[in-house]
Amino acid sequence: AALAGLEAVRGHTLPGTDQPLRVRVGLHCGEALLGNVGTSTRFTYTAIGDSVNLASRVEGINKFYGTSIIATSALRDAAGSAEFLWRRLDRVAVVGRAEPLEIFELVALIDTATDEQRRTAAIYEDAFAAYQLRDFTAAAALLNPLAKIDPPSRFLLERLSAGPPAPDWNGVFEPREK
Repeated sequence: AALAGLEAVRGHTLPGTDQPLRVRVGLHCGEALLGNVGTSTRFTYTAIGDSVNLASRVEGINKFYGTSIIATSALRDAAGSAEFLWRRLDRVAVVGRAEPLEIFELVALIDTATDEQRRTAAIYEDAFAAYQLRDFTAAAALLNPLAKIDPPSRFLLERLSAGPPAPDWNGVFEPREK
């Protein structure tokens, strides 16, 4: 549904402008309260719960990576990889949570994924694995060619260029804003 939604808005612009319509999606699965909430005179249909809040936090992380659809490992595991091409992006500690979580980009349906999408995802994942092992030279060598065309590669490369991390570095990205 998220991939279809992105395809549906492709080519559209914000009303009254030439600015392309940009959509970001955060995916997570878990329990939530859904329905009409309020009183008989004033109510709204909404979703409430920790899972909804986490999906919202994950949606906001897209802006750092320049991506459109990010999912938690819980959603990726539930959806599986038989139908979807996923790319492991990072380990993050979202605002309001101390525990880091793994996040994945939903790249495409397996049937429609291009060779370039598959190659980019594989190289990025190799670079991310090197990054997690503190092999920043190897990670940078893999990311440099991708950084021109791939926003997540550019973002990770920028983090590498910040210099060596502190000795207690755990490889977790901690955004300071929602």
